[in-house]
Amino acid sequence: MTSEPSELEAPAAGGGIAVADDASTAPAAVSASIPATTAQPPIATRRLAGPGVLRDGAEPPEIRRAVLTLAWPAVIEYALTTLIGVANMVMVGRVGSIAVAAVGICNQPLLLAQGVFQALTVGATAVVARHMGAGEHMEASEAGRQSLVLTLSLGVLASVPFMIWAREVVAWMGAAEEVIGPATTYMRIVGGGTIFTVAGIVVSAILRGAGDTRTPMRVNCVANIINVVVGLVLIFGLLGFPAMGVAGAAYGALMARMVGTVLFLLALYGGRTKLPMSLRQSHRLTVPVVGRIFRVGLPAAVEQFVMRGGQVLFARIIASLGTIAYAAHQITVNAESLGYTPAQALGAASTTIMGQNLGAGQPLMAERGARETARMAAIFMATVMVIVVVFAVPILRMYTSEDQVVEMGTFIMRLYAFALPAMGVYFVVVGGLRGAGDTRFPLLISIIGIWCVRLVLGNLLALRLGLGLNGAWIAMVCDQWVRALVGYYRFNSGAWKRARV
Repeated sequence: MTSEPSELEAPAAGGGIAVADDASTAPAAVSASIPATTAQPPIATRRLAGPGVLRDGAEPPEIRRAVLTLAWPAVIEYALTTLIGVANMVMVGRVGSIAVAAVGICNQPLLLAQGVFQALTVGATAVVARHMGAGEHMEASEAGRQSLVLTLSLGVLASVPFMIWAREVVAWMGAAEEVIGPATTYMRIVGGGTIFTVAGIVVSAILRGAGDTRTPMRVNCVANIINVVVGLVLIFGLLGFPAMGVAGAAYGALMARMVGTVLFLLALYGGRTKLPMSLRQSHRLTVPVVGRIFRVGLPAAVEQFVMRGGQVLFARIIASLGTIAYAAHQITVNAESLGYTPAQALGAASTTIMGQNLGAGQPLMAERGARETARMAAIFMATVMVIVVVFAVPILRMYTSEDQVVEMGTFIMRLYAFALPAMGVYFVVVGGLRGAGDTRFPLLISIIGIWCVRLVLGNLLALRLGLGLNGAWIAMVCDQWVRALVGYYRFNSGAWKRARV
């Protein structure tokens, strides 16, 4: 089920802080900051490095073509993923507001755990992209294999708490009594399959670091079709199956992720990707490679824990407003999700372009590529903003026939539309920072935006001043603009050029 976007998905599925000293943008200073193994590879090597490596001196039209080459498969992947999430929420919405609230209550704790794993894979993306940019394919493969083993091992451990303490977590989230039962069932099924979710996240990250955005697109397309078909059958009891409601939606998601894991591993080890990976190669963890992955990924993991933890507490604020208010909130978040798909895809492209061009010893082209990508994202999202404002009511009517839910959702949906351009810029600049290995500053951005703006202002407006759901969403809009502005400031400073990967 779709919830608030993970900045690590910019994509994720979801993408990232001691703050590095500002760096000089002079070429000599930049060259000195790049490890000797990746500085200025021969021109012939750069041609073989990857699709994200730009020609030195490339003009904006050429940069845009490179960006779109990387982004369009991700656009299709994210759009289909989001459409399936929309379809699932529409189906659950037909069951009733209690079912919607049950799924929504579960999403935040589940996304908190998934976000941490997505963050750890930021290290995999950055390290693989640097090696690919330098034409070091075997080193990229080694980093990919170790990232896979490390993340899957941790994913097994993460599945256990959701199965054991599901009811306690749901109750702590502030679920109403009628919501606790179905929410507990959903969390045990989906949370128990965390290992399959993690597998998709880490393989996608490895492939994107190599510049391969088409394989994740294909695999996720198949997996998400399975999600909606199985969900449709089990939620409503078609083809002789019993109607399972919320549990049916959970089993659909679990089945899709299991199939996706099998397809991802077949692609990764079947010689169909840009990375030379084989089961015969060593998968033993080594300190130097794991250390590089953690150096980049651990700050991003802390960032995601901070960001998702703040969103969990924010969800508790909204849950305290009642089941109808939470259903309106969840449906509106889901309806908005399709709108930021282009920004997610452009953010993923920004990560690859930054990482590969820095690996190729071209920090200037890395910066120019990210700036052009940010402009593209702002234009896309401004267009989406207009569409959302005009068609808010018809969109919400697809989810529910409950007039109270539609009425509450219309205002907050139109309100949040004005945060979409900021969201687009944020996805791209933070995706670029992660591709550069500057994952510490996004942690500071999340602390400022989520904890200092969204939670404090949301509590003040929604509860203290009695503005309810409207007040909470005003705080969300302010949070998005603050994070976009602070992220752009960091990118513009050029300090990311000194990040070590």
